Order: sequence, then structure tokens, then C-alpha cells
Amino acid sequence: MNKETKTLIRNAVFLIAIILFFLILDKIGFKNIYSTLKTTNPMFLFLSVASLFVSYIMWSFKWKTLLNGVVKVKFKDVFLNILSTEFVNNLTPGVSVGGEPLRAYYIAEEYKKPSTKIFTTVIIEKVINALIVISLVILAILFSVLFVEINWVVKLISSIIGILILLFILFFILKKADVLKKLKIKIKNTQFAKFIKGKKVYKKLRGGIAKTFGYFVYSFKNLRKEKKILARVIIFGLLKWVFKILAVYFLVLSLNYNISPLIIVIVVIIAGLLGDVAFVPNVGVTEVSMIALYVAFGVPGAVAALATVFYRLIYYMYALGFGAVSWNYLHSKY
Repeated sequence: MNKETKTLIRNAVFLIAIILFFLILDKIGFKNIYSTLKTTNPMFLFLSVASLFVSYIMWSFKWKTLLNGVVKVKFKDVFLNILSTEFVNNLTPGVSVGGEPLRAYYIAEEYKKPSTKIFTTVIIEKVINALIVISLVILAILFSVLFVEINWVVKLISSIIGILILLFILFFILKKADVLKKLKIKIKNTQFAKFIKGKKVYKKLRGGIAKTFGYFVYSFKNLRKEKKILARVIIFGLLKWVFKILAVYFLVLSLNYNISPLIIVIVVIIAGLLGDVAFVPNVGVTEVSMIALYVAFGVPGAVAALATVFYRLIYYMYALGFGAVSWNYLHSKY
């Protein structure tokens, strides 16, 4: 498949997602959405904004804990890099890897450390995050299938998703070396690389990516021996998701609708995964997925639409608003 065809497919998927989003809103009815909007509780809206902010703080502490094994870093630098990562990740298609090498580069430049070692902490952080996400999805799906009264079609779909996740884990274990090799090639050819190609950061990182994977295996084995550090990383990782899920939960409560937090877990994580694996920037894909999943779990259409729109607006405020400011500051500095 040539470059033009891939670009055409990406643009088509993105356009279809946007059209579907507005068709769903039209199907729900703008009058119903407006009527629900008028009953919004502003206190829960504030709690949602605050919860998502705390989620970014937890994410920053999580990465800072790993970075401290290489170099003592300031929290401010870590936090700015996390926001910058979110900004770049939302502009690049794929599994949210666009901004990861970038934050490694900026920290390496600030503290004059090898980018290979810094990038290793990013990979370890992503691996631990993936394990946490997989665990949350499996637990939420098992609980929903066994104890929550939902449509049998939704239970079937949830079961299939759980089985696919388990098969993916098995595949990764059996084909670990081959997967890492392909991931290395993917990172080299990612949209992120094209975004910064020809610039100093790209030239510096390209030579260090291959070395990173060997150092990653060595570092990960050492981390497993450091029980206290590993425990802190996992706790901060869990808290990151707890506050992210709370942000969505508070939004649904602000619309005067009670919902099981476990349904929020499934909606947030699966919609996020669908947005990440799409070959387009996840704007549009995640929104459609969230509304569809809410409705599948019996949430009224107007509530589903508003909860999704509110959450994505708050998220974009951090990722594209504050994230753009952070990226511009770091980009101009280095």
C-alpha cells in the first residue's frame, strides 16, 4: 500500500467518524440534549475537571519515580513533558506513541543524560500502563458479564473483547522478540518521526532507538527486584486511571444520571483503545465509540452524548490547550 493510499484511507476514516458523530447527535435529538444540559450540576463538572488534572499529576509522579533511577528530575519538567506528550499523541495516528520519544529527548537534553536511558523509562512506563489497562478491562468485563443486568448482545461483545485481550497477551508472550523488533521499526517510521524529520531531535533519537530495547530488558529485570519502586509505579499508575475514570463518572452524575463505575471503566478504556488503534488522530473515533458503548449499556442517548462531549472538551483543554503551550515551550527551549 503506497503513501497516497494510506493517507486517503486515514482521511476517509476520520471523515466517517466525524459524520457518524453528528448523525448520532441528530438521532438522539438536539432538543433532548438541550433539555438534559439545562439540568447540569456545576459542582460535579468542577470535580470532573479537577479529577482529570489530578490524573495528570499521578501520571507525572509515576514517570518521575522511574526517571529518578536514572537522574533526579524536577516535577515541573516531568509534568510539562506529560502534557506535551498528550498534545503530540493527539496529532499523530496509531497507538499513542508519537509524543513518547519526544518527552525522552526533552528530559535527556535538560539533564544531559543519554536519551537511550530516558527513553527506556518511557517504554517501561507504557508497558506497566498497558498491564494496568488490561487488568482493569478484564475485571470490569468479568463483573459486567457475571453480575450486571445488560443486554445479552453487550455481554457477548464484552466476552469476545476479553478473549481477544487474553489471546493478545498470549501472542505477545510467545512472539515477544518478533513483536519488539516490529515495534522498533514502527517507532522509526511513525508519524512522529515524519513530524520532526530533519530536525535535531529526530537525528539524535534515530540512532538511539535500537540501543534502547536492549537496555529496556536489562532495566525491567532490575525494576522487578526493586519491589518498593515497582509498587510506587503501579500505585501511581492505578491512581492515574482511578482519577481519569472519576472524571467521567462525575460528568455522568452532573447530568443527574446514576451509573455503575464499572461501566465507566469499560467505556473509557475500550473507547480509548479504539481511538488509539485507529489509523487517524483519535478525534472523532473515541467520541463515537464512547456514545455507542454508553447506549449499549442502557444509558439514555442525551446523557451519553453530553457526557462524552463534556469529557472530550475537558480532555482537549488539557491535551490540546495546555499540551500545545507545553510543547511550544519545550520545543523552543531545545
